[in-house]
Amino acid sequence: MTESGNKDKNNTNISFDESKSKSSSEKVFGDVSRAYTTIMCRIGDKLNLFKKLESNGPASSMELAKLADIDERYLILFANDYRILISIFLSVNMYGLK
Repeated sequence: MTESGNKDKNNTNISFDESKSKSSSEKVFGDVSRAYTTIMCRIGDKLNLFKKLESNGPASSMELAKLADIDERYLILFANDYRILISIFLSVNMYGLK
């Protein structure tokens, strides 16, 4: 644990605990990742993307867009965000961030 001490204008000693700061940052990052995961899953569920994939099997973006009756462009944007989200989620779990 590293602490760096400074004095404020009243000459009071102020300390900064790096380990507590890192722990708090990791918690915030994990919480934001989980919130974003929930939002993305809700969007995919609302668009019936997961049900369409489950019932029809693997599909190209064009095929899935037709099945879900959405514009392929928006499906690709969703898929890219979801892919990034999964990478973040795996990183959070891999490095033990909470």
